[in-house]
Parts: sequence; structure tokens; C-alpha cells
Amino acid sequence: MLYISIGIAIAALAGLIALSPRLLEATRIAKQAREDYSRCRGTHHLRQLDTAIKRHESSLRVLLSDRDDIDSKLARMAQQADKKLRQVLARHLVETRLTDIPGIGVKLKGRIVQACFDGSLESLNRAYHVRGVGPEKASAIRSWVYRMNQSMASMLQSEFPGKSEILDKQKAQRQKLTEKRADLDEKIASRKRVIDAAHEGLDAFADVKVSDFRKALKGDREASRKIAFYSLGAFAEWDRMPKWFAAILTEPGKE
Repeated sequence: MLYISIGIAIAALAGLIALSPRLLEATRIAKQAREDYSRCRGTHHLRQLDTAIKRHESSLRVLLSDRDDIDSKLARMAQQADKKLRQVLARHLVETRLTDIPGIGVKLKGRIVQACFDGSLESLNRAYHVRGVGPEKASAIRSWVYRMNQSMASMLQSEFPGKSEILDKQKAQRQKLTEKRADLDEKIASRKRVIDAAHEGLDAFADVKVSDFRKALKGDREASRKIAFYSLGAFAEWDRMPKWFAAILTEPGKE
């Protein structure tokens, strides 16, 4: 048994000695590949573009957020204007047309408005407890409220007292926000063009990895061809820097 164990050990040692040069060569090639990849012009450009693209994408997110804020403000302004217009129109209808209901004169209308009206037509549905309003008149009022509400959308498009004042009050602020949004649209479109161009330029040479350098060092012709192209980077050292490359490297907003 002792001799067998010694024989196995000697065989294993011999195997290690035989493999040692190949392991050393593989280690050397792997180290050389990492160093070559790290120093390569393509890798340098790749790192520059990756950092620059992230910077521009961060700036784009801020611009999009600012535009969303403006859209929210415009939406709130529209809702506020609509609410005020409905209130003004409702008051105008109550003042001028409530007496169209049979049996409701100026005095009864005054009592109903004082007791029930809070700015919405629906509030008139509580008129049943007002002195002088019986079941028939209460039903007629509810029907009138329903008809007015059904026509409210179309009546809001027409002219009525107080409408222009409400719209004019918001006009300047709305115009300012609209102009600011248009400016943001231009900036967002410009930022997207810069980012898209950078991604397109990046895709043209960014598929090379350390493994390709390792294969090339082992004599792989296809890997060597890829590395030769990759070594030029986004543009060759003797060529003028492309506009898209210069744009993405420029600080966002200053390109």
C-alpha cells in the first residue's frame, strides 16, 4: 500500500509539473488581456460615454419632472377655472331663470336662494322645506335642476356674466406656464437627440470584452479583427472628434 500511495503521489506531481507551463501561460494571457483591454482607446471612450450618458439621462429626468409639474399646474388651473365658471353660471341661472318654474316668483325665489343655495344647482333640491314650496314645486325644482345640469356643458361654452373675468384672471399665468412648457419640450427633444446619438455611436464598438482580447492573444483571427476596430474607439486618433461625441461630453444644457 505504501508503494502504491507513493506512486500516486509521484504521478500527481508529474502531472502538475507537466501542466504548470500551460497554467502559467494561461495566467499570463489572462493578465495581459485585462491590461490591454483597460489601456485600449475603445475602453477609454466607452468609460467616457457611459459616464456622460448617465449625466445626460439624469438631466433628462429632471426636465421631464419639471414638465410634469407644469402639466399638473395647468390641470389644476383648468379644474379651478371650471369649478368657478360652474358656480358663476349656476348663480346666473338661479338669478335669471329660476322664476321660469311655474309658481315661483321673485319673493319665493329669494327665500329659496337664502335658505338653500350654496353655489351649486344641486343645493336647490333641498328647497322642499322652504315656506311656500310644496311637493309639486319641489318636484318642479328638481326637474329644473336636472335640465340645467344636462345643459351645463354647452352653456359653459357660451358667454355669461363673470366668465371673461375668471378666464382673464388666469390668462397671464397660463400663458407663462405654457411658454415654459414649450421651452422644456425643446430642451427635452434636444437632450434625447444627444443621448440617442451617443447610444448609436456606442453600439458601433461597445460589444468587445476582455475575453476577446484573450482569444486574440491565443491567435483567434475574428477576435483580432474585432479588437483592431475596437482600438480605434468612437473615432480614430487621427480623425476629428464627431459632433455627437462632443455633444454628449458637454455639460447638459451647454451643448
